[in-house]
Amino acid sequence: MKIENVEVAGTIIACGEQMLVVNNIKWGAFSFSMTKLRRRQDPALGIGMHLEQPQAAAIRAAAEVLGRTLAEHELPSLLHEVKEYRQSDADGIWKLYNLHIFQMTLPKRPAIPGAGLEIEWLTATELRNRQPVSSTVRYLLTCLEEQGKLPPWK
Repeated sequence: MKIENVEVAGTIIACGEQMLVVNNIKWGAFSFSMTKLRRRQDPALGIGMHLEQPQAAAIRAAAEVLGRTLAEHELPSLLHEVKEYRQSDADGIWKLYNLHIFQMTLPKRPAIPGAGLEIEWLTATELRNRQPVSSTVRYLLTCLEEQGKLPPWK
């Protein structure tokens, strides 16, 4: 039996202790800005398909949620990585997930989200007590809390 390998990058966008979550229609729950890494052809990298770099995917996910480009000093930095077998919320199939989680701090909350998205700014405590929140977000909150990596970040 072949186990699917899923490469995901996400950016936790924080302002103080609050984190931005967006309603992911496909998942039916609120989540951090997350996306699968894309496989693509890049002639500059030679023949064949190449996997997108995790930071590039995290930047793309953050820009989509914020609805704007990011300046060099704003680019998300790696916060945490997880490689674990998990059952997919979408189809119930067990897969090997490689989660590349990045962090980004904003000095103030933006007035308007990107592309008419449904968003909320919530603390870790609020996220734990709300529904619907993706199981991945709940799992990451536990991991990050155990390691003292929840916002606010210095």
